[in-house]
Amino acid sequence: LPAQLLSSLRKKSATLARTLPLALVLTDLDAQSMWVYQGVDRYFAPRPDAAHVLRAYGVRPSAISVSGIPIMPSFAAGADATRRDALGRFGLDPDDKRPVVTLLSSGAKLMLAAMEQLLACATPLRVLALMGRQADVSARLLELDVPARHSLRPLTYVSEMPLLLRATDLLVGKSGGLIIAEAAALSVPMVILDPIPGQETRNADVVLAAGAALKVNDLPLLARTVDAALDGGRREAMARAMGGLGRPDA
Repeated sequence: LPAQLLSSLRKKSATLARTLPLALVLTDLDAQSMWVYQGVDRYFAPRPDAAHVLRAYGVRPSAISVSGIPIMPSFAAGADATRRDALGRFGLDPDDKRPVVTLLSSGAKLMLAAMEQLLACATPLRVLALMGRQADVSARLLELDVPARHSLRPLTYVSEMPLLLRATDLLVGKSGGLIIAEAAALSVPMVILDPIPGQETRNADVVLAAGAALKVNDLPLLARTVDAALDGGRREAMARAMGGLGRPDA
C-alpha cells in the first residue's frame, strides 16, 4: 500500500523523515490494523469510533483528525442542482411519483441477476442501472422484459454522481467507503448487495447499525427487501439515518 511504501522510505532516510510529511486518509468507515504504520504524521479518520480504534493501536491522539471520508464539494446540500433538475438530467419526469432506484454495477452477471430481481418488485419503480464502461451489459439489459409498472434506463459511465444521487431514492450496490460517504452526504439510503469480505462488510455493519440500510445475503431476497425499504415511511427513516452519518464538508 502507498502508506506502507512511504513509511518504509522514511525509516531508511533521516532526510525524508524530516522533510517528507506523511498523512493517511482512511477511506473505509472502520479502522483496521492494516491502516497503522510507524512514521505517519497525521491520520484523517472517517468517524469517532475509527479514531478510538487508532488510539487503541497506539496512534497518539494529537495525530488524529476526525474529518470524514473526503468527497467532492458538489455533494454538499445546495451545492448543485435541485432534485427536479437532477431527474430531468437523466431523462426522468419530475412529476412521476414512482421512486427512483439506482443499481450500481458490480459485474455483468450480478448486474443482470439483480436487475431481474428489481423488475420483480411489486412497488412500481424507475430503475437507473449504472454500468460504468460495461457497454455490453447495456444491450443485454435492454433485452429484458420490463413490466408496465416499471421503467428501466441503463446508464454507462457517469461523471455526475452528485446529480445521480440527487435523483435517487434508494441505492442498491456494494458498501464501499466512498459511495457510502457520497450517499450519506445526500441522505440516500441503501440496500447493500454482495459486500466484499473485510472492509465492505465492516462498512455495511456501520450503516446497518445506524438504520440507514438493509442488506441482502441471498439475491432471491432482493425484490422483497427493496419492497420493504420502500413501504410506508421506512425509506424516509432510513434516509434520515443515512444523513446522520454524512460529512458533506469532508
